[in-house]
Amino acid sequence: MSRLKILSWKDAQPTFYQLWWQPFVEPYFELIWLDNNTNNYNPKNSVVIIRRPYINNWQQKITDYRNQGYKVIFDDLWELPVDSTITDGVMTLRSKNFFRINECLWWQYLNFDQYCPSLQKSKKFLLLMRLERSHRNLIYQRFAPILNQSVYSYVARGKLLENDMPESDENWQRYFNPTWYNSTHFSVVAESLMQSMTLVTEKTYKPLAYYHPFVVFGTPGTLAHVRGQGFETFGHVIDESYDSELIVNQRFNQVCNIVFDLVKQLENDANLFQDPITQQKLQHNHATFFNTTLAKQMFCDDILTQILNFIETL
Repeated sequence: MSRLKILSWKDAQPTFYQLWWQPFVEPYFELIWLDNNTNNYNPKNSVVIIRRPYINNWQQKITDYRNQGYKVIFDDLWELPVDSTITDGVMTLRSKNFFRINECLWWQYLNFDQYCPSLQKSKKFLLLMRLERSHRNLIYQRFAPILNQSVYSYVARGKLLENDMPESDENWQRYFNPTWYNSTHFSVVAESLMQSMTLVTEKTYKPLAYYHPFVVFGTPGTLAHVRGQGFETFGHVIDESYDSELIVNQRFNQVCNIVFDLVKQLENDANLFQDPITQQKLQHNHATFFNTTLAKQMFCDDILTQILNFIETL
């Protein structure tokens, strides 16, 4: 295939997410990042990728470019964990493995793969929450008696982590402070959703990357999903039956009970997660997560191949 131009939209400078596409697509495409006033490339040899989170009037943009004869791809990778679709000549690009790919390459680029954990734990668990969600409000209320035994945040309620990076900093989005993990025994993950289809975001990949056992307030099948990607979970220490519970309130209560139980166990046994099986799983998860060769292959299989197949059908 001759090299095509990929025309995409940006706010100011290309984001890291855009930049890590480059080595994968260079053999096939010439990358041109458009500003909002540029519209003079030949549609016959160009693909426009429109990203919903950063574009005003993205639906109208799709229609306008389609009407001009461009091949249009709607980048929906950050949203639903379902397969890509093609409707009216427009591809909606998705990948169930997107967060796994994105976080691996991003965090490795930031040298977070060099993190080595400490055994000096002063708190029981780590709980990171930013945007307000109904289930996070309930977590915040339910865990009030044990929050003093945790390192936690709920930015929407004004509770920030010590030594966190302010959101005014351009690098705040994936900031990582090793102290948060070094000082805690396990993570309580408050995912974006607790119902609907299985959605696994960067929130669940953090403990996998940073040597933490974890429980998840998330959608059903979250643990099964990451196990399907080659990670190991901690059913030998934690009751993980909640992962298959479809009723949201029951799953929520199960996870709450597990967290309270783990806190109580740690009060009596600070070495709860120091057994050889747990330590092997933590090492395995870290190594699996930062397997950039695998992440790059997944990018090619899940994203690049879909784009090429779509273009070849037009």
